[in-house]
Amino acid sequence: MSDIDPREFRRTFINKLSVQPLDDDDPRYVDPYELDELAVEDPVRLLAEAIEDAPAQSVQLFSGFRGTGKSTQLRRLRKRLVRGGYAVLLIDIEDYLNTQVPVDIADFLLALTGAAGEALDELLGPDRQKSAWDRLARFFGGLKLSAELAAELNLGPVDLKLALRQDKDFPTRVREAMTGRLSALVREVRSFFEESLQALPAREGRATELVLLVDSVEHIRGSQAALDSLESLFAIQHENLRIPYVHVVYTVPPYLKVRSPNLHALYDGGVSMPMIKVRERDGSCHKRGIQLLREIVAERGDWTRLLGPDNQALDRLILLSGGYLRDLFQLLREIIRRATSLPASPAALESGIRQVREEYTMIAERDVLWLDAIRTSHGPALPDDKALVDFARFLDTGRVFCYRNGEDWYGIHPLIADHVTREAKRLREREAAGA
Repeated sequence: MSDIDPREFRRTFINKLSVQPLDDDDPRYVDPYELDELAVEDPVRLLAEAIEDAPAQSVQLFSGFRGTGKSTQLRRLRKRLVRGGYAVLLIDIEDYLNTQVPVDIADFLLALTGAAGEALDELLGPDRQKSAWDRLARFFGGLKLSAELAAELNLGPVDLKLALRQDKDFPTRVREAMTGRLSALVREVRSFFEESLQALPAREGRATELVLLVDSVEHIRGSQAALDSLESLFAIQHENLRIPYVHVVYTVPPYLKVRSPNLHALYDGGVSMPMIKVRERDGSCHKRGIQLLREIVAERGDWTRLLGPDNQALDRLILLSGGYLRDLFQLLREIIRRATSLPASPAALESGIRQVREEYTMIAERDVLWLDAIRTSHGPALPDDKALVDFARFLDTGRVFCYRNGEDWYGIHPLIADHVTREAKRLREREAAGA
């Protein structure tokens, strides 16, 4: 690696620091669940065993922060289940839904069915008579709608798919069309999967159970209405998210567990991916977590050429990331961009850290004291139940992380810890002076 031109080194290292799904045979993949203390939390084992133990159908939720490796773990899960004889469809719902607008059960089911249909076409081959999009287009054509609404929804299969993904107003028209007709759409969706299940034995030569892994649901965000809609989808419409004789795993954001404390009880199971712990609850360093993240970075490139031969600079970045892989990679990318020579100068290091920190430090005064209370108590420090919405916002924006020591505990992002401590002290002094 040392023979590589510095410019080429920077370009290659930056490209390898992208947060993207990896297969477990990818040389960049480091399995965090090989650690004894994390083995019991292995999401693949937990999700797979729940499917293998269930009689023909199940629904599970899989939650974790964006950029922590859920998509990679879903690929591991698919590999294990395929070896076990299951037919597995892995779909990315973000390719079929506009994730910046509120989601409703109707448009979610349309996207889910269309995506699954495309995956089934790939699995079963070209002999299928009609695609899922054809079927859904015919379904809308058979509804008795007002002339105006019928004209707006009179779309062909390709247009229907594009409208769901690109037209921000289309979901509203779908909801209007489904008023009083949701049960008909649910029946249509379930009928589609039932017919697909009947085609599986012909392909496999034996009875085969179907598993549907639905990734990127947690990417639905962008406004409070969008976050509220996701909670409504999973807390209220849970029965309509079940598909008879199909095992389904939905990825969901970690804040749903906070906003709907009994959410997992509505399903057949729920698995959460906590952050990789780099500090203990008492603030001391967690050596195994730090070593794991060193290994992950080492598989991306020769970090010693960027940061120097000892672990001091890298360990500082690991601790500042809070174990959040996305931010650790972002810190490294920002430092690489600022490094005018190798290894990077202290000025480049500080500038890169400052750039990532500034993404988090626009904090309202009313939130500072609360975040400081979370920092010291390692609990939600909720003043009342109404504050659940705001606490969920902390989780969604990455200002608060969830860790696990037998039970869940919380910590604020280390990048903002000093800022929060300083601002909380200033606010308390101002309040005391005013009193």
